[in-house]
Amino acid sequence: MLDERMKDASIDLRFLLNRRYDKARAIKFVGNKYQLDKSERHILYRALYSNDEITAIKKKLVPFEQISGKLLAVDGYNVLITVESILYKKTIIECDDGILRDVSGVFGSHVITSVTKKSIDLILSQIAKYPPESLQFFFDSQVSKSGELSNSIREKMNELQLNGDAETVKQVDTTLKKLNCDIVATSDTIIIAQASAVVDIPQRILKNLNFPISFLMLS
Repeated sequence: MLDERMKDASIDLRFLLNRRYDKARAIKFVGNKYQLDKSERHILYRALYSNDEITAIKKKLVPFEQISGKLLAVDGYNVLITVESILYKKTIIECDDGILRDVSGVFGSHVITSVTKKSIDLILSQIAKYPPESLQFFFDSQVSKSGELSNSIREKMNELQLNGDAETVKQVDTTLKKLNCDIVATSDTIIIAQASAVVDIPQRILKNLNFPISFLMLS
């Protein structure tokens, strides 16, 4: 449950964003006004968008089934960590733009566990129901064990007879922005801005699971 400070801060931040204030400065202003801590400010940053941004992002969101026969690129850690958060039953956010996001902040310190393997299985099993023409995963090479993750995904893709690859690159966002593909799986707004179409894999997985999850809805 959100306390009144966060609810009021959300209202104020939405107003400022719709007035086209810089997001980082607006969050600093609102955060200071309501004495929000670092994690609360992070939640606001991940969850709230201007009306123009919401409209633009929602126009690019496509039904999961549309990946069939398409060229699909996956923002590896972005999707994987969100699915792991679901399985760990951590708090996740249903954001203004309709995309599911986590607030774990574990990207740079990600550790491979048994939940990682289960998350990979869930992700690829869902994709295999609507096989893309080509499937490409990208992981940030500077994060420990990225190569190991790529190998695990290749093995599972071969098992499921999915055509494609998994690789490590220096900058996933730059790679995806330049890549010529039909659909991108990510919740990163910088990547979404450059994409033709976007699919929300964690949202799809969550809908197919039968256990409760904590949602944080800033409305």
